[in-house]
Amino acid sequence: MSETDSLLERQAELEALRARLEEVRAGSSAFLMLVGAAGVGKSRLLNQARRMAEEAGMRVLHGRGVPLEREFPFGVVRQLFEPALVRASARQRQELLSGAAGDAVVAVGGKPEAEGPADGALGDYAVLHGLYWLTANVSRGGPVVLLVDDLHWTDESSLRYLAYLLPRLEDVPVAVITTTRPVRPGSSPLLDVMALDPGCELLQPSDLTAEATSSLLAQLFGQAPEKDFALACHQATGGNPLLLRELIRALRAEEVAPVAGSAPLVGRIGSRAVSRRVALEFSRLPADCHRVAEALAVLAPEALLEHVTRLAGTGMEQAAEAATTLVAIELLRPVHQASPRAGYEFIHPLVQQAVYEQIRPERRNAFHREATALLTEAGASSERIATHLLRLPAGTTPHAVTVLCDAAEHAMSGGSYTGALTYLKRALTEPLSRDERYAVLAQAAFAAQRSDLPLAIEYFSEAMSLTEDPCLRARLAAPLGLALLYVERVDTGVAVLTEASEALRPVRPDDPESMTGLATATRGMTPEEDDLWRGLQAILLNIPTVAVGWDRLGRAMPALRDLPESRGIGALMLEGMIAAHETYRGDPRAVTRARRVLAHPEFVVEAGYGATTAVGAYFALVLGDLDESIAAHSALIEEARRHGSLTTLCQAFGFRALGWLRRGDLSEAETDVREALRLGFLSDSMAGVRLCSAILCETLIERGHLDEAQAVLAGAEVSGKVPANQMLFWVMHAEARLLHARGDHERALALSQQAGERFAAHGGSNPAVVAWRSVAAQSLHAMGRTEEAVHLACEEIRLARVWVADYALGRALRVGGLVTPGDEGLALLREAVDVLEAGHARVEHAAALVDLGAALRRANARAEARPHLMDGLRLASSLGAAPVVELAETELRAAGARPRRLVAEGPDSLTPSERRVADLAAQGLTNRAIAQQLYVTVKTVEVHLGNCYRKLAISGRSRLASSLAERAD
Repeated sequence: MSETDSLLERQAELEALRARLEEVRAGSSAFLMLVGAAGVGKSRLLNQARRMAEEAGMRVLHGRGVPLEREFPFGVVRQLFEPALVRASARQRQELLSGAAGDAVVAVGGKPEAEGPADGALGDYAVLHGLYWLTANVSRGGPVVLLVDDLHWTDESSLRYLAYLLPRLEDVPVAVITTTRPVRPGSSPLLDVMALDPGCELLQPSDLTAEATSSLLAQLFGQAPEKDFALACHQATGGNPLLLRELIRALRAEEVAPVAGSAPLVGRIGSRAVSRRVALEFSRLPADCHRVAEALAVLAPEALLEHVTRLAGTGMEQAAEAATTLVAIELLRPVHQASPRAGYEFIHPLVQQAVYEQIRPERRNAFHREATALLTEAGASSERIATHLLRLPAGTTPHAVTVLCDAAEHAMSGGSYTGALTYLKRALTEPLSRDERYAVLAQAAFAAQRSDLPLAIEYFSEAMSLTEDPCLRARLAAPLGLALLYVERVDTGVAVLTEASEALRPVRPDDPESMTGLATATRGMTPEEDDLWRGLQAILLNIPTVAVGWDRLGRAMPALRDLPESRGIGALMLEGMIAAHETYRGDPRAVTRARRVLAHPEFVVEAGYGATTAVGAYFALVLGDLDESIAAHSALIEEARRHGSLTTLCQAFGFRALGWLRRGDLSEAETDVREALRLGFLSDSMAGVRLCSAILCETLIERGHLDEAQAVLAGAEVSGKVPANQMLFWVMHAEARLLHARGDHERALALSQQAGERFAAHGGSNPAVVAWRSVAAQSLHAMGRTEEAVHLACEEIRLARVWVADYALGRALRVGGLVTPGDEGLALLREAVDVLEAGHARVEHAAALVDLGAALRRANARAEARPHLMDGLRLASSLGAAPVVELAETELRAAGARPRRLVAEGPDSLTPSERRVADLAAQGLTNRAIAQQLYVTVKTVEVHLGNCYRKLAISGRSRLASSLAERAD
């Protein structure tokens, strides 16, 4: 009986797989997840997909998650790509790793083409980007199918690769087909990220019906089962295909006939069918088969034949014979892998688990000890050796701590902090001296900071208790204080930071009197101590910006401003956080301070690596100078793409999107913030996701996509208990704007006031940060409460005049003009147009022009109104600001004009992204080279170039250079 014949009640899944593979053969792409309980037949469907693909001439790469190797960073990625790289000739390998794909070497376990990147260690984003291009390069030879079995047991790094690849598959002929069990509490959030992505197709095979159960029984027994026997088998297994097959094999091994009288025996075996069958088979097998099966269970999935024979204590010939026997009794199956791998795997992980668990504990330990020895002799990676050390008792293996710590270092370099933490937790069980324990604890704490904050707090605290050195304690107190902040133990965090700070310099940051004369209190401080102290002050100042109830920490600012100038990193971080506080309060000195901080190249490097307090300077600039902030964030993105973390990139893309939004470049804002959201989900940064959701919501409101904006806010998860340690006023304000746009003015008023209260709780009043008064004023005006509306609008205008951003003042004046009756309102609208015309906030400028035109039209000054309305219509049309366009057209008709839709054309109509692509294409770069340089897909480049050709009225790239030059002329 073929496996295809045994795939009962799976026709729908098989047809879906066949259809997607055909689409990929035609140049499309696909991402499918087969989701179901263990044993439901997911792996069989995956194997059938392999056959379909191979019969169609498609290249198939295969990987499988294994419980024993979940900590191994990029373990499944290596299974996918390493065989192809090993078999490739030197020229083929060079082609596969060409361009950005070279950055994937650290993940696939190959040898770099050079000693390493000349500009420093790669960050996790660069590795993911390199893996994407490796995937694209592999597919240049024809359609490729990536098969990943048991996604729920796949290591975190490989999951992150697949989640990164999913939305970027649009222009590579690749099918990704995976299997996984249903997501449960404790599962990786990346499984949800993939399953919920619109590009992922879910196939959910169900358990077999009673009819299918009876049919399978007939096939495997060779005769029709009696009804009661078939019913007992179905009830005992729930129709689960694997359990049913194993039950049948166990019954056949005991020579049980499929008759009604055998039904009681079925119940006794039941769900223990797998382990029962393994035990039965083992009782009849020769010793060689036992040992080979056990060796494979210990070494899988990277089992080399020579290692299997050594563990099993057999020769090559005996091992091959034993494997043939194990295949015949359906414990093993051959795999499509080249020598020198053993070439066999268990038919199902549950079978492997059953074999592994029947090994006596002392024998199992001996296997793992032997495995560590032979892998060490073979020069295997520390991660591969560490997978066996994890299963051995502490104190039984020499050099275990060295290997485990080295494996953890490699894991973190690939972005696998969960895996690193597993290795380090095991290292901490070994006998360690005080100094050794301190070193391992510190390393474990930094790993846990990215994956398990409560454990990070425990480890940082214990590490601090093992040293009296104030500098070492300060270095640990900084991340410990931040971790305590994130879990809302702010009081403990402040105490830790203050204590460490006082150990370096005896002043209390929340006591103005103790801060007196601080500028002269540097005697006796080394430069290192001084900079560490300033870094701690930066974190203390960061707390009130993200947590409520800690405004007293801001009292130290006057004394901190007077500190002597320093170029140390801690000092720069402190200057940046002072700028953030000044921004909250609307103090225009913030922008000058932020510029000064960002002028230091080393600051950008530290920010790229993920220094939390670096955000202060960037935040101040994006709220003060749109053009400079976009340039600064672009530089940060370039740094973080190469060397930084996904969390840093999430923040950088999010704030650059805010700059584009305020400037009116709505398409750029949407592109950036959607990328930021993807990165936020990849890095499991809920705070980043919420902030970016608010920015995306406001962008969609400006474009008139209200239903989509509502869906985005629903994903921000702010219902229920409101955390005390996030800048949730962004989300509240975005939702208030959405409610106002929908005409729900009462709720918009209430939520905008809540946003204002939350912002004030952080010490904020600057309308450039959150313009809650504008939303509240417009809602009040719509409800007929004009006096209250005018009062709020005037207050916002007063505050905006102090700050330096034209968009904030222009918006405040525009709203003031809308809610203020008569000539006074007209005067405010005219001033709004004047302010915005000289600045860069183009959507606000378009809105002000249209609102002024509408007000003039209502005042019967139609002739004067029409030019303002037409100018506003032109500008809003070029920006894609649909609500402003709609209002302008309505008002123009009311003013007696016949508006017509305008088509943007010429070099000035190109978006910044289109212009970047066009400039590189004009220089002669191929679409592929442009995509790699700009970190986008080839399809994105093609779309941008198509837009450029249309707007420039040219037929192709040969005329790009001359057409773009028209702008300079």
